[in-house]
Amino acid sequence: MTHWFFSPHADDAALSCGGQIATRTRAGESCVIVTGMAGDPPPDLTVTPFIEELWERWQIGRGKAVTQARRAEDEQAAATLGATILFLDYPDAVYRSYYPDAQAIFGAPAFPDMIALFNALTNDLSNERKLPIRASDTVHLPLGIGGHVDHLIMGSLGAALKRLKSVVYYEDYPYSRDRTHDQFDTRAALQRPSAANSNSAPPRQYGSRR
Repeated sequence: MTHWFFSPHADDAALSCGGQIATRTRAGESCVIVTGMAGDPPPDLTVTPFIEELWERWQIGRGKAVTQARRAEDEQAAATLGATILFLDYPDAVYRSYYPDAQAIFGAPAFPDMIALFNALTNDLSNERKLPIRASDTVHLPLGIGGHVDHLIMGSLGAALKRLKSVVYYEDYPYSRDRTHDQFDTRAALQRPSAANSNSAPPRQYGSRR
């Protein structure tokens, strides 16, 4: 059996589930991190003040140099944890025109964006050559604590994983440090259709700190 940790960005699985991944791999279990929004910015990107602010804060370059540096960091983290890592090529929400500022990033996903990404990710899940997930495997998805649109979209994939026996949700760190987020968003995430209507076993939750 393999544990598949779906990470919206290059750091989410390592920060939220690093202890669990390391414990499992040291016990001989197979873990794969799938970083979804790891693609380069589009060539026609309009560099907004919000993007400029982020690049200045991160201090790892501009444009493709930023995503390349983040993927390299993610690879290093996965190697330290003993996990395999796969990258999908969808751009981070900050590079998608629907989300021009922090308020939009932490608001409701734009409907066209949500549908397009959900369908694309669902197609990836059905492609056994790209993501060879077996019915006996366990998939770990973000709860969406904090309300980041990429976390919410990736967390909704439970609806496409009904064939699996085990789908579990993890607390999104560092957002889970704020217990107000935890109390509100955890309930909302567990009540969304992907959890409530699944034919698989009921989703389980585990905490970042336990």
